[in-house]
Amino acid sequence: MSAVALLLPVLFGSVSTFADEAPEPPELVDQLGRSDGLRAHRGSVVVGLVADLRALRHLKAWEVELRDRLGGVAEELRFLRVADAPEDRGVTRERVLDKLDGRVPDDVSILVDLEGTWRRTYALQTRRPNVLLFDVDGRLRRTIRGTVDPEIAERVTGWIRELLPPR
Repeated sequence: MSAVALLLPVLFGSVSTFADEAPEPPELVDQLGRSDGLRAHRGSVVVGLVADLRALRHLKAWEVELRDRLGGVAEELRFLRVADAPEDRGVTRERVLDKLDGRVPDDVSILVDLEGTWRRTYALQTRRPNVLLFDVDGRLRRTIRGTVDPEIAERVTGWIRELLPPR
């Protein structure tokens, strides 16, 4: 294995592949009081974007990068944006809503995870953004941790294309 291949996870984050089924996290409620979750999007490829409150701003960069690279194919995807804001770390729903107020357009849903369910279910480190790729059956297939990088984003778009049903 080359030194570059060994350094990629250190420099840009990490990538994991999954074959086993993890339990599905329950639906969460977004900043506008709407419920959503993986089950609601069964039949579609889902891109989960998960970060804690400090890294939340990086989720938009990932979504924009993936939508730009995928073009019209991106319309076939469902994006779930999750703010990991567990109460056991002293975070309250009011604090999360205050942070999101005025910074997030009303048409962009950010699910608020006060119990850290996504973080625990998928063993995420949410101080950096996480991109989770789910197939049409809701099974987690890949996780990517780190900020947007062109080389990694290219690999992610390839994995997304592999998950999409044939046209």
